[in-house]
Amino acid sequence: MLRKQKYTCFIYGEGQNDKQFLIRLIDLEKFKYHTKKWQFKYGNAHGQSPKEILTKCRREVAGRLFNLIECFIDLDVLKRNYPKHWEKRWRNLKIIFPK
Repeated sequence: MLRKQKYTCFIYGEGQNDKQFLIRLIDLEKFKYHTKKWQFKYGNAHGQSPKEILTKCRREVAGRLFNLIECFIDLDVLKRNYPKHWEKRWRNLKIIFPK
């Protein structure tokens, strides 16, 4: 019998509360159909700057293989800290809902 391969996703929140919120969100019954082929791992920073959160997220996933990595930050703070070059500085990341 063949086992179906699950996709892996690492979800990283700003703080413990964000992490708990994301865990509960993914576990909602309405998402079960969409997430049944996924295996989730979670991590969190401790409410630091977006730059530090991104750095810690990168460190935590280094050397590990995931199909998807999601890091939740305050994008408005990132834009404020790096107003002229925030997109260029993190061009290798896909930023969702930038405006």
